[in-house]
Amino acid sequence: MKKGKKSLKELKKEYQEALDNEDYDLILELSSQIKKSFPKNPLGYMATIQSKTNNYKKYLNESEMKDLKEDVNKLIESSKKDEKKHVEDDFNEYVNDCKEVENLIKIKKELTKEEFLNDLYHDGISFINQNISIFNNYNIKGKRIINIYDFINGLFYVFCMIFNLIYRNYLLILTIPFGIFGVITIYSFLNMNFIKKDNLFFKRSSNKKILDSAKEKINSLKKEIDKTSDVITFLKEQKLTTISRIPSCFVSQIGDLIEDDEALVSSNILNELKNDNMSSFTYLINEKTDLKADEVISKLTPYIKEDDELSSFIDKKLLEIKNGQKKSILMKDVKKINYIITIILMAISVLSFIVLIKNFYEVNLTSFIIAVITGVISMFIYNINTGKHNTLSDTFGDNLLTTIFNASLIYDLVYFSIIGEIRFTYAIIEMPIIFILILIGFVMLASILKYNYLLKKLRETKKM
Repeated sequence: MKKGKKSLKELKKEYQEALDNEDYDLILELSSQIKKSFPKNPLGYMATIQSKTNNYKKYLNESEMKDLKEDVNKLIESSKKDEKKHVEDDFNEYVNDCKEVENLIKIKKELTKEEFLNDLYHDGISFINQNISIFNNYNIKGKRIINIYDFINGLFYVFCMIFNLIYRNYLLILTIPFGIFGVITIYSFLNMNFIKKDNLFFKRSSNKKILDSAKEKINSLKKEIDKTSDVITFLKEQKLTTISRIPSCFVSQIGDLIEDDEALVSSNILNELKNDNMSSFTYLINEKTDLKADEVISKLTPYIKEDDELSSFIDKKLLEIKNGQKKSILMKDVKKINYIITIILMAISVLSFIVLIKNFYEVNLTSFIIAVITGVISMFIYNINTGKHNTLSDTFGDNLLTTIFNASLIYDLVYFSIIGEIRFTYAIIEMPIIFILILIGFVMLASILKYNYLLKKLRETKKM
């Protein structure tokens, strides 16, 4: 024996001490020495197996198990006849235990997949119901009336033109072009809501067909949900049975597999899909289930995308939603300073009104009352959807301009019809300034209400 080389007895003693202390790193070192010095002794191979499996207490996956196969074969080969079967049975029992873990992994992936599909189908039903709800907002004869505020504004300008033609004065320079604009607005409104049947009207039979088709899709999805629910129930029972067969010493290593988090994981995957985080979605769907990303899309596509009238209707609405999302991103939040400015402007309006009451000699009462009513109506029927709304100041400026113009115009027309004359500076400069001072706070308040409503509506649409 060469100097420094340990005897088998010494190695066995060190091995036993390491085994008693569960020092598997040392056992691995000793196994290498034993295999090198005593290749025919089964202890070296046994020690390697014990070190890598923590004496059959550590779970190894299929790849790690393959790496161990050579040592197992050599252990069986080098063992005594009466020990071979015992060695083989012990290892086979360990392999079966590891296979139960592998089976649990498969069950968990399958269960997560079914939970995901169940969520996906439910989401599909919500999507279709959402679009049915959108569809039902439109009566059987066609869409609900849209741009009604623009229609009223158009009528107002036509009325002003006709009134001014009866009581002619230089204001015709304004009332005629705006009256023509009003006629165009009215025609556009009527055309959009009542004339263009291809775009805005649905026949009764056509509506029924569209809704029946949508309900059929929902029923089909409900059947899929029933199937996945049954599979989920079965898989949960399988999971419990499999867990009961796994040795308790493996439990601390596979805690994430035992945890009942499949529904939560599937919800996270669906959220990534709905948020268009495709890289994250693809990773999760591949990692947590045996589905592929393109399979998911193909499973839901038949229910939400078909070449029919409802799909066309849905596509149009989705485009509106996307446009709304873009608008909501561009729109700025209303800040505290805006509310402070509103209070200041309201104070200016109130004080201006008080001053005006005390100096009312130049103002015609009848014309003034009609003009104020017109201004108040104008500020509240201001169509923010077609007007400026990137910022509150844009909306306020646009609304104020329209309100003051309408109030001043109607005041001048009524004033002329009563008095029989009207000065240019009085009509074009003095009265608009008065209306600005007394209405500016109220216009700001109306603008904030409209702006906040639109912003909230667009952001709610974004979450859909």
